Amino acid sequence: FRLRQLMKKPGRLLDFGAGTGHFATFMRSQRWSAVAFDPFSSAPAVTAPAQADDRVAVDCPEGHYDAITLWYVIEHLRDPRDAIREFHRALRPGGVLVLATQDFASVQARMFGPRWLFLDPPRHLFQFSVATLSRMAEQEGFTVRHRTSASLEMGPFTILQSLLNVVVGNDNYLFRLLKSRSLAGTSPAKRRIGFTLLSIGLLPLLGPVAVGLYFALLTAGSGDVFTLYL
Repeated sequence: FRLRQLMKKPGRLLDFGAGTGHFATFMRSQRWSAVAFDPFSSAPAVTAPAQADDRVAVDCPEGHYDAITLWYVIEHLRDPRDAIREFHRALRPGGVLVLATQDFASVQARMFGPRWLFLDPPRHLFQFSVATLSRMAEQEGFTVRHRTSASLEMGPFTILQSLLNVVVGNDNYLFRLLKSRSLAGTSPAKRRIGFTLLSIGLLPLLGPVAVGLYFALLTAGSGDVFTLYL
């Protein structure tokens, strides 16, 4: 919605790190010419060319795209500054770069520390605050046009899983169950089964706490994720 407000009319969009390509599919339904690009995806609807190194390269002429989106992707890239520089090249003047990521300066991050679900090493190579990511983007030629700091899809569950990590151990048992539909994890099998079942049993108690804490922190100005429209 915010992207459509900023762009006024449909154009060319690149969804980088597109996963299964759902966002690009939705944007096509809104009359955008949208490309789903992810070098690590095997989804049939996603372009996934082989890359010789870790450098982000967008195969297009300079100024080709009207918008480029990265939904929780920038923290996975080995050189986020170089990637932002490449996105600047690929965007037309006045085009919009959207960067969504977890907020390392949030109250939630400080409260839960190593038990914060969004910390997620080693998959998350970098952690950003609004200030650090904004500064990096501005140094590469962008201007912040809008910022949001709420995610009803992710925020309450992140607090819930972080609370569970405090109680049952820092292995994201419930998250792993929902993501893979299996009792995955790094701990022994009996421990995984036991703590996954305990996590499910604690839902009636900790679920309302997580929802209430999320909205209390959001009202106080602290969201555990943010999105920059650049």
